[in-house]
Amino acid sequence: MNYRKAVLVCVAFLHTAYLCFTQELSEETQSQLTHYEQALKVAQDEGKYDNAAGICGKVAYIYWDNRKYAEAISYFEKSIEYNEKVNNRNGVKSAYYNLGLLRIDNEQYVEALNDFNSGIAIAKELNQKNHVLSGLINAASVSQSLGQNQEAINLALEALDIAKEMENLNLTKRCYGILYESYQSVGNSEKSIEYFDLYSTVDRFLRNEQEKKVKEESERQVAVISSQKAQSDRDLLSSNQKLQVAKDSLQRAREITERQRLQLKLNEVTLREQEAQLENERLIRNGLIIITSLTFLFLVILYLQYRQKQKKNKLLSKQNDQITKQKEEIQKQGKNLSIKNEELSAVNKEKNLMMSMVAHDLKKPINDLTSLSQILEQYKDKLPEDFNHLVSVLKKSSSGYREMVHKILDAGAIESRKLNVVQEKLNVREVLEDNAQSQSLTAGKKSISFDLGNIPDNSFVKGDRIYLTQAIENVLYNAVKYSPEGSVIELGAAASNGESLEIFVKDHGPGITSEDQKYLFETFKPLKNGDMESTGLGLSISKKYIEAMSGAIRFESSEGEGTTFFMELPKWDS
Repeated sequence: MNYRKAVLVCVAFLHTAYLCFTQELSEETQSQLTHYEQALKVAQDEGKYDNAAGICGKVAYIYWDNRKYAEAISYFEKSIEYNEKVNNRNGVKSAYYNLGLLRIDNEQYVEALNDFNSGIAIAKELNQKNHVLSGLINAASVSQSLGQNQEAINLALEALDIAKEMENLNLTKRCYGILYESYQSVGNSEKSIEYFDLYSTVDRFLRNEQEKKVKEESERQVAVISSQKAQSDRDLLSSNQKLQVAKDSLQRAREITERQRLQLKLNEVTLREQEAQLENERLIRNGLIIITSLTFLFLVILYLQYRQKQKKNKLLSKQNDQITKQKEEIQKQGKNLSIKNEELSAVNKEKNLMMSMVAHDLKKPINDLTSLSQILEQYKDKLPEDFNHLVSVLKKSSSGYREMVHKILDAGAIESRKLNVVQEKLNVREVLEDNAQSQSLTAGKKSISFDLGNIPDNSFVKGDRIYLTQAIENVLYNAVKYSPEGSVIELGAAASNGESLEIFVKDHGPGITSEDQKYLFETFKPLKNGDMESTGLGLSISKKYIEAMSGAIRFESSEGEGTTFFMELPKWDS
């Protein structure tokens, strides 16, 4: 069962054998390396780092195939550097995984484990579950080789959850095998037996499936062969009929001669019959002895097989009982989950109704504010100059909130993601300046200023003005709320890639706790920050608005250093 150790022994033997007979690189391989080195220099000179990364990977594979491990490691590390320059996270992850496998070949297990962990982190960042799964399994195997059995158990358990989610029975079986060996190594026989049973069950299932496939293929081949045999039999029958006619003619010619020959041998046959009779009696006697011995041996074998089958049946019965208990537990959990889903559905309907009622209730006061701002604007010449700024802010805010109320009156719009998005060309600078102006009064009370110096010229995105304004306003409101007095909040934008632009809001507040970060964008998840609390609505709505405009929102935060929110949206195609 300890296949991992057997594999490692084989690998070590092959590695030693190869080192004894390894040769220098062939002329063809040297020619390939020279060609790639020239191509790499051209890519470096032209600044095409993505091409440079790919070339380094090819060179690394050549050295790897020729057991030049140091050179192969060097080029994989160069590939990582070039991929980092072009922000190719997937390329970086693949290079780390290749480095891990390469270091296993070179028996550098500690370095291999570090490479796999780096690759796993990137795969998780990219939400590539299948790559996370393969990385975890490789890391668990390396941990076993290092004797870090508890770490191997933790990695294998994490991999097992993903393998079950992906319904990958082969990798599930491999996880069970690692867990069985690791628990056995740490002396936990109960867990070791548990995972050995699971490993055996899955292995048996996979082998049964394979046997079914082999049987089906065999039956298909038998059918083909049977058809071919039938045709051959028909051809043979026709040939035999023709041959029989020829034989009959020849037979008649031979019969006369045969009669004479038979007469001569008749006396000889009579003598031989007597000898044969004696020989037959001896053969019958010996045959009876052999048959009796074989019968006894056959009965012994049947008895042993019966005993073995009885043991297997007891084991299968025990396993079936365990499976039955597991099925009952799963059914019980399914019923509980159904009840929870119904409760959540009721709460969700109540929440949507509440949002609709709140939106309706807000319509009148917002309309009153709009009317008031319009009346004040008519008399702005008679009002103090400082007051005119307040009137302008009041007008923009009331107008924006009125349009927002219209957009969310449908209580199920946010949940069903069927928002009425109106895509248009939006000037990022104008949107950020409007948001800064709308928050200027609140910020002024804390002597907080806004820095809009990091906005490139001609920064335009495709999106809904109302939804983008509201999404930024929710983020900016939190930044002002949690920033210390006299601090600066940075608002800006930067190119994310060739097709999108990333808008950011950066504060220097207390940051977000690691616990709150897990639920930051969840609806109705109140978060605490110091002595202040939130309702749990603003950021979840911002996330849905940004995603409704084919965008994405993320954040970076360190406790005591502040928080930066990034909102990525498609660029406007001119």
